[in-house]
Amino acid sequence: MTGGSEYNDFRHNIKQGELIAIEAYDDQGTLITSTTSNKRDFYHDGIIDSTDASFILSLSQVGLSMDQFKNDANEVKESWSIDADDIMWSLVKYYKKSGKEVAFKDVLLVADSRVPEIDEFNLPADSLSIKSNENISTETLNKINKLTSQAAMINAQIWNGYSDIYYKSQTITSVTVTPSDGSEWKMVLGTDNNWYLLRTKDAQKEFETDLTYRAVSDGKAVDGKMDGDTYLPPYYENEDKNAKKDADAYGIIKSKTDEDIVATNGVAMKDDGTANSEGWYYVDVNDKTVIEKLYPFDVYNNPTDNGAVKETVKLTGRDGGEDSETPDIRWTLRRINYDEKTNDDGSITVTITYNLPIDEKSVPEGWKVIVDEDGGIRRIQRTFKPGEDYDKDVTVEQNGPSKATVTTPVKVKWHMADKKIPQAGLFTFTVVAVVAGVAVFSITRYRKINQ
Repeated sequence: MTGGSEYNDFRHNIKQGELIAIEAYDDQGTLITSTTSNKRDFYHDGIIDSTDASFILSLSQVGLSMDQFKNDANEVKESWSIDADDIMWSLVKYYKKSGKEVAFKDVLLVADSRVPEIDEFNLPADSLSIKSNENISTETLNKINKLTSQAAMINAQIWNGYSDIYYKSQTITSVTVTPSDGSEWKMVLGTDNNWYLLRTKDAQKEFETDLTYRAVSDGKAVDGKMDGDTYLPPYYENEDKNAKKDADAYGIIKSKTDEDIVATNGVAMKDDGTANSEGWYYVDVNDKTVIEKLYPFDVYNNPTDNGAVKETVKLTGRDGGEDSETPDIRWTLRRINYDEKTNDDGSITVTITYNLPIDEKSVPEGWKVIVDEDGGIRRIQRTFKPGEDYDKDVTVEQNGPSKATVTTPVKVKWHMADKKIPQAGLFTFTVVAVVAGVAVFSITRYRKINQ
């Protein structure tokens, strides 16, 4: 109460909670310690007097000049900022001493003021709000003038014998300060008669996610492995017949801060659990902190992707936080079929099939490539004529950036067995083709991940 010694005792016990002492600073954030300054540090003088009352009135801007209205919004904001800035600088300096950094411009102070309904004067309840990051609007300026005018009118009548309703004319002001970390601080008057900021809400944990993988083959979960940041679905040995189909992979993204994931790359998640246009869906619609996407082997088995996935996913949290993950998956080149066929003319055709497209330039001389409908090369073939021996390792390289290799030993040997025919003194030759068994093993640069 300006001009008097009465006050309502709603002081905070300074032994409870985390408190920031409010102190006086100049406009550059330098602590004012000299009483010769044009601004005295009354925030910590241990006294509740009219200076403290004026401090509250300044934050509400109601009733400061009962005898004249305010007409300049800039002047109002400048007057308001004198005390508001002290509060904000106090928080910035406290954070710095605590080893944290927060910029003055990233601190938001909001002074919310309200006037309760006053029946005796037929005045309804009203309120206004002033924010450090906004200019004083015409609407707010008019509201300040209106409430100031009402206070002046009530004040005049109070001194004419209506003191019993004096407190009903009071403007109740609450100050909230929010730094960029999302914590919340309320201004309080301590039991030591000094002003503080009391932390009423912890800092928000920055939205953070985690990426994991899983793989499924024939409807069953199978184990893959990590190669650095790249997930390698299960690797199967080179096979010659009835090869296992490569497993499909799943990317799983989980919120580490328990904040619901609401969008991927700006596309909203669907509450019914179906995939959005980005392919992501909630694993459980009752738990929106976990999303998943299927990466089918057949989709990425083409001459463009070459069995590899790498994409950036921007995640948006429920509270507006953002994070990103980069699913990185690579299937490994292997042989899935070896076929030898004896032709009508006695020649033998050998066909080798791979699970992924191979680089045409890596195909050994003499071997023919078979191009599939999608333009990828997954088979090579060679026909050996009777008498044409062949004993070589056939090595091919995966198409694309991987450059994984698969080596298949191929051996074709023709033995000429002679049989004497006495009548004619001539020889008849029987030709027997012996084709070596398919490679006992294959060599790839990803041998280390063999199951």
